[in-house]
Amino acid sequence: MTDTNSTFDFVYDTVPLEPGVLYHVVLAQAAGAPMLRAEVFMNGQLYTALPGSFSTNFTDFRVDAISISSYHDPGSGGSILAHGVVDNLIVTTPPPPVQNLSGAWSNNIWQARCISRSNWLYTLQRTADFQSWTDVSTATTGNATNLLLPDANPPAGTAFYRMKAERP
Repeated sequence: MTDTNSTFDFVYDTVPLEPGVLYHVVLAQAAGAPMLRAEVFMNGQLYTALPGSFSTNFTDFRVDAISISSYHDPGSGGSILAHGVVDNLIVTTPPPPVQNLSGAWSNNIWQARCISRSNWLYTLQRTADFQSWTDVSTATTGNATNLLLPDANPPAGTAFYRMKAERP
């Protein structure tokens, strides 16, 4: 595995797999958790469970690609040559950090409202040309409820707004 800072981490030992046997592999990782759980089933029965912890220098892990590969390296004497069927692939993603975004005037102040998520920073931004964006609110930590960010000094002319969400 590789994190977003290009640090490599090898979590599991090898598990011998026999040719001609049906295996079912379940990988589970909760977003932000420093653990990756793997269960290997052989012919419907649990063969092994591999709880793995990331090393301390392995940070900012986000699943963004999955590969099922065959590999052969004659120079090292090792190979993985797989034949079979991949099915029932399920990917569950967390909800987006900005949901139900809306905006409205209140006492000559433009206010944007959204449903926020915990552990995210939100900033209201404004532009007139879609080329450069200006922060018009302070960065505010989400709290998993409605978040209201004002532009206390809106321009007299036309303006466009967006909600910036980033992980701290």
